[in-house]
Amino acid sequence: MYTILFQRQKIYVRTTESEFITAYRLYELEQKLPTNFLRISHTEIINIDFIDHFSLSKNGLVRITFSDKQQTYSSRRYLKKIKEILL
Repeated sequence: MYTILFQRQKIYVRTTESEFITAYRLYELEQKLPTNFLRISHTEIINIDFIDHFSLSKNGLVRITFSDKQQTYSSRRYLKKIKEILL
């Protein structure tokens, strides 16, 4: 599992091979998941083991690229927490 995303009023869990919907809420998953999962926005939790690299976009967002080249974004509001976990 590399990302958990709130979208269209549902929680989607994405793996490298599939995607499914869960009945849990993000805050419940955040409490249950191991430490290699990190909240990067109000709507998304990611698995840091799948991160390939970060880059800053022109609009102030942090672009996160996974090892399978999929991308997501985090606001600067979460940047301090991301740095604390990864450094």
